[in-house]
Amino acid sequence: MNVWLREMLMPLEKNELLQILEKELNEDSEARFLNQIDKVVRNGKIDSKEEYEIVLQRVESIYDKKESESEVKKLNKLLTDFHK
Repeated sequence: MNVWLREMLMPLEKNELLQILEKELNEDSEARFLNQIDKVVRNGKIDSKEEYEIVLQRVESIYDKKESESEVKKLNKLLTDFHK
């Protein structure tokens, strides 16, 4: 769903929709998203296009943060290895 949201909605619209869904469904989509990232990292590889998009989305959201430099390098390696 995050891939669809990223491509179809502006950032503010996406955040507003996620807040509504979290409230109505009592679900924390950000925590679920980070759990998906952790699963891919633990696995050591990206297994599908969906996982690729999730990792790419994470990189795009943190690449300019100095404290995330190590995570970005690790995720970029996974992205690069997916295309080999």
